[in-house]
Amino acid sequence: MKNFKLLLFGILLSTSFTMFAQQTVKGIVKEKASGDPLPGVSVVVKGTTKGTETDFNGNFRLEKVNTGAILVFRYLGYADKEITIGTEVNLTVELTESSEQLDEIIVVGYGTTTIKDATGSVEAITAKEFTKGNIVTPRKLIKW
Repeated sequence: MKNFKLLLFGILLSTSFTMFAQQTVKGIVKEKASGDPLPGVSVVVKGTTKGTETDFNGNFRLEKVNTGAILVFRYLGYADKEITIGTEVNLTVELTESSEQLDEIIVVGYGTTTIKDATGSVEAITAKEFTKGNIVTPRKLIKW
C-alpha cells in the first residue's frame, strides 16, 4: 500500500510539471498566396504583453511559452491568425490578405489614426486619385 501511494504521488507530481511546461516556440510566417516570408509580423501570447516580431526572413522565436497558450499573429493588410501551442514547437504560419483592415487606417502627416478617432479637417483620397501618374508638362514658372 505504501508503494502504491508513493507511485501515485510520483505520477501526480510528474503530470503537474508537464501541464505547466514552458517551451521555446519558433517558426516562419509566410504570405499564403505567394509563399513569401513576411518581415515585421507581430507575434504575441494572447492575454499578455509577451511577444516578438518576425525578422527580415519571416522567422520568429519566442521563449518560455506555456503549452496551451494562444499565439496571435498580426500584420497590416492581413487577417489576424491565432494558433494554440501544443507539442509542436516549429511552426509555419500562413497569413491571408485582408482589404478590410486597410479600410480602417488613415495616414496623417505625423502618425496614423482610425476613422472613428479622426477629428478636424480630413480628406479621403481613393486609389484612383492617388495614382494619377507622372506630370509630363510642368507649369510655367512666373518670373517677377
